[in-house]
Amino acid sequence: MPKSESSNFKDLVPGVIYGTGLTFAITTIFILILSALVSGGRIAEEQEPMLVMIACFIGSLAGGITAKKKNVGSAFISGVGSAIVAAAVRIIISMFSETGSLFDRGDMLIILSMLCGGLLSGAINVRKKRRRR
Repeated sequence: MPKSESSNFKDLVPGVIYGTGLTFAITTIFILILSALVSGGRIAEEQEPMLVMIACFIGSLAGGITAKKKNVGSAFISGVGSAIVAAAVRIIISMFSETGSLFDRGDMLIILSMLCGGLLSGAINVRKKRRRR
């Protein structure tokens, strides 16, 4: 008896949520390290927006790959899904920021870098190692 679509969706949700959480954790760690380097004068302040986008890209890539490892059956959807959920949360956060504008240049570039990291994680072929008998 084949699985229904609703049970497929229920199987995807834990991996996507785990990948989204890991996306935000890795991104936060990178941004904290980046801000410490900028405060210490090791990195110029003008380079900070570009490095924040790179941190968001790497965080989304790592979160998407982790979500793919959790959901082997539909790996592409879970990798991209984790980036979409992370971008949606970022959109909600940016709506409640000081400017209240979603179309701020910095916010849109961060959201696009998160989506690009998720799309790349969905495209990368990650397989679990098979055990020999």
